[in-house]
Amino acid sequence: MIDILLKPIRSLFSCGVAESKDVKDEINNSEDVLSVDALYMALPDAKEEVWKRWNDKELRKKVEKYLNGNIPGCFHDGPKAVLARHIASPNNELIRYLDLAKDAGLNPVCLEYLSDKFRAENEDKYYLGKMVFFCKSGNKNVCENRSNKNIIDFNLSEGAFLHEMKTLSGENFIDFHHRLLNFFLKDGDCQIIDASEWIKSNGKKPSLYYERFFALFVCFGILFEDYLENKNENKFTHEIVLPSFSAVFKEFNLKPIIVRLHGDGNENILKARAYDEKILAVIDKK
Repeated sequence: MIDILLKPIRSLFSCGVAESKDVKDEINNSEDVLSVDALYMALPDAKEEVWKRWNDKELRKKVEKYLNGNIPGCFHDGPKAVLARHIASPNNELIRYLDLAKDAGLNPVCLEYLSDKFRAENEDKYYLGKMVFFCKSGNKNVCENRSNKNIIDFNLSEGAFLHEMKTLSGENFIDFHHRLLNFFLKDGDCQIIDASEWIKSNGKKPSLYYERFFALFVCFGILFEDYLENKNENKFTHEIVLPSFSAVFKEFNLKPIIVRLHGDGNENILKARAYDEKILAVIDKK
C-alpha cells in the first residue's frame, strides 16, 4: 500500500533537496546572523555525516552529558531518520518523509506531542482537523483538484488537549489519525513515539526544550523538517528555531543535522499537508 501512495506523492514535490554546503559554513562567530537556509544539509552529506558523528564515542558522550542522559530510547541502538509532528497521520508529507528516510538508509521514527493543546492558528494542527485532498484531473498525472473535509468542531476543539478531542463522529481525535495510519502502513514502516514526557522533562515550552531537541541531531539522527518564514511561522522560526540552533552549534561546534523535507522553503506546503484521495474511503470505516 505504501508504494501505491508514493507514486502520485512524488509528483507533488518538483523541487529537489537543498544543494550541499559545507557543514560548518555560515556560522563562524557569535556576531553572525544565521539564515534559515544555513540550517540545512543536503541528504547525501547528512547521510555520511550522521554515521561519522554516531561513531564518534566522545561526541556522543558529550551530547549525552549536555542532555543529562535524557536520550529517548529509540536512539540507543543507532541514528534514526526523524519527523516530529503533533500527531502522526498518513498525509503526503509523512509518505514523502518515509521515502527520504529510506534514501538515508535509516530507520524512521515519528515523534509525536500528544499532550499538546489544539490551536487552529497552528497550520499543522489545523490541517489535522480540516483534511485536504488533492485528486487527479483529466489526463494529467498531477494532483491538482482540491476538496476539504472537516472532521472536528473547531469551536469546541480550540484550546482542548489533543488526547481529549473528539471527531464529529465521536471518535477520539488521535485514534482517528492513527487508524488511518495503520491502514496504510505495514508494521515496521515507521516507529511512532509519543515524546510528550521528554518534552515536559525538558521545559515543555519551545523556548526551553527546542535547544535540547536540536542537540539530539548533533549525532543521534537526521531531522527532516522545513522551517518557514511565512506569516504564520516567521516569528517561531526567528525567535525559537534560529537562536536554539545557534546555541547548539556554539556548544558543539557542529550543526544539528537537518534535511529539508520538501526541497523548497515555502512552496507546496498545503499539498504536503494534504492526503491522497484513497483515504476518503477509509475515513468512515472503524
